[in-house]
Amino acid sequence: MRRWTRKALPPKALDRLAVLTPCTILLSTGLALAAAPLESAVLPTAGLASLCICTLLAHAWRRAPELACQRTGSDVRWIKAHIITHVVPVGFAFAHLSTGTTPAPDPAWIVGFALFFYSGRRTWLALEQAFKRPLYVIFRRGNSAMLITTTTLAVVAQLADANAISSFVARVLSIYLIIHLALTGLAVARIDRDLGR
Repeated sequence: MRRWTRKALPPKALDRLAVLTPCTILLSTGLALAAAPLESAVLPTAGLASLCICTLLAHAWRRAPELACQRTGSDVRWIKAHIITHVVPVGFAFAHLSTGTTPAPDPAWIVGFALFFYSGRRTWLALEQAFKRPLYVIFRRGNSAMLITTTTLAVVAQLADANAISSFVARVLSIYLIIHLALTGLAVARIDRDLGR
């Protein structure tokens, strides 16, 4: 077992966060879908989920340069870009929780999510090539599919002024967001193990 340094979270803390993160994501989602009496619990639970996500992303940011010895520097830049662009889905989630409705995917959201999915595709490709894990293949394919389908449908909805398509894209992004954020802890823990705790 690797000795803990300031560069990374202690392994036990990372493992606990990997379990706590999906729990808080699913709890805040469940509370948001529940009746009005539970509304006061949504934002604190979502705040705890955001704290977990930010801690995991900070850990991943600190570990990203360790990939440089196995991959090129441009891959590390894409990994860091993907970490930064997590502000888009987190912002989308808070817009959803604070208004109680799913935000329409306007051009700003479309561009933000396109950058998020493209940087995610490049990140998972770099990890897939470095470590040959099926998990990274699945995540790369998922980001590629989401990049193509949601961007295309959102642009069509904007050009055709089709509310049904726009609503569908917003729902797909919401569902993807719940799944993605719930898996963040497990993915960061897997990357941490691959980099050699």
